[in-house]
Amino acid sequence: MTEQAGRLLLTDPKTGDRTTLAGVPDVYARGQGGLLDVTLHPDFDSNHLVYLTYSVADADGSTTRVGRGRLERDRGQIADFEPIYTARPFVESASVFS
Repeated sequence: MTEQAGRLLLTDPKTGDRTTLAGVPDVYARGQGGLLDVTLHPDFDSNHLVYLTYSVADADGSTTRVGRGRLERDRGQIADFEPIYTARPFVESASVFS
């Protein structure tokens, strides 16, 4: 489960217990931005890859990025996280939700 502010939680559907995972990238959590979506690689059972979409910002504005890392459940982290795509251009996006 993702939270806008940038936390990624591993949730046990039976008990509701949640574990905050380390290794998540910094996100730009303003307006509609933040940590957006999480999905598993089709071969997750063998490679443990997790994909995240999240907002990032620079001097020109903000945009969405996709990245991936490997879930290390026993260590409570996403390891070897790397950005793999950044939407262009960065844009100023003032929002009524800011």
